[in-house]
Amino acid sequence: MSEQPTTPAVDEFDLDAAYAAELREPFPFRWRGQSWVVPHLGDISDWRLIERADSLDMAAMRELLTVGLGDQAERFGDVDQFAPAMMRLFDQWLAHSGMRPGEAQGSDDSSTSTAEPSQPTSTTTTASPSEKPSSARRKTASRSRS
Repeated sequence: MSEQPTTPAVDEFDLDAAYAAELREPFPFRWRGQSWVVPHLGDISDWRLIERADSLDMAAMRELLTVGLGDQAERFGDVDQFAPAMMRLFDQWLAHSGMRPGEAQGSDDSSTSTAEPSQPTSTTTTASPSEKPSSARRKTASRSRS
């Protein structure tokens, strides 16, 4: 049984019209001497895939790119896909779509906390229980460059 379209109520938000009115430019890029085009991330139909890919799940990133490439995916599969280059591509695709890494499409607003502040379980102090300062050498972090 398929759902029949209904006439919208007067005060009903028309998400279909609002989404259709948004201008989302595709993201063209060049790789291995060839031109490619993927849609704006807002035009990928499964936002959960974007969220998984944004957490740097490599399999999800590959799946998202395959979905985005559509009929170009098989040709793209025939060229080298070095991980650092694909991560850079993903970062640029996010930026083109108005997102930063770690900021997958989700709600824009965060709800406020409903919890009351917890009571401290102990007093805080920075004083040492010993009467004289330590004679041990201060530890420093290694600053080797690789």
